[in-house]
Amino acid sequence: RAGTRSSSSWPNPTARRAVNCSSNLRRKIEEEFSLERMSEETVSVYKEVMQQKNILVIKLGGLGDAILAIPSLRALRKEFPKAFISLLINSHYKPLFSGCPYVDEILLFDRKRPNIFALTAKIRKKVFDASVDFKNSNFTHLFAYLAGVRNRYGFAKGILSALLNNPVLLLPEYREGPLVQQARLLAQLGITGFDHRLERWTAPSDDRDMEALLQEKGVSSTDTLV
Repeated sequence: RAGTRSSSSWPNPTARRAVNCSSNLRRKIEEEFSLERMSEETVSVYKEVMQQKNILVIKLGGLGDAILAIPSLRALRKEFPKAFISLLINSHYKPLFSGCPYVDEILLFDRKRPNIFALTAKIRKKVFDASVDFKNSNFTHLFAYLAGVRNRYGFAKGILSALLNNPVLLLPEYREGPLVQQARLLAQLGITGFDHRLERWTAPSDDRDMEALLQEKGVSSTDTLV
């Protein structure tokens, strides 16, 4: 049982070095490849993959609805900084989000020419991990389903809400405002500390044009506009 002898009892220097190398290698393996460390690294990889989601945000509706989606887009980007976030909105509201730093892509829905199947086929190719439906209609529930989105988040409203696999109870409007509703839906994705602030993103040329228009109408920078 040569393995039980100390290295100092070996007469052969080569054999002694071999025993020392074997001992050092075993120690290194135990330190760098322990079950605990390997488990931590595996969890870290999973977290990294989760951050790289493809997320589809559905916000079809009026201008006010589109504006009120801004805090949710900011919250999604903060929670998933490495995710690819696509925003589906009505086509005539594209300028509102052209400078939005929280989305990677804007998908447009044309109400006048609603080619639903062509658009869902296009979205299906992108392989979205999750959709967040802030429109809350039978149409958008069906849309996310036809687009093949894996995890579909939205409010349980209408018969087709059965197509959602992550539904949230929709409370009457008098009980909570739209931003509170959105915050409650985002909580399903682990998002907390919802920030209600609204933002806008305009180019310098837009600001100059607006300033000139207001001056032409006799409105100063100190006036309050409603």
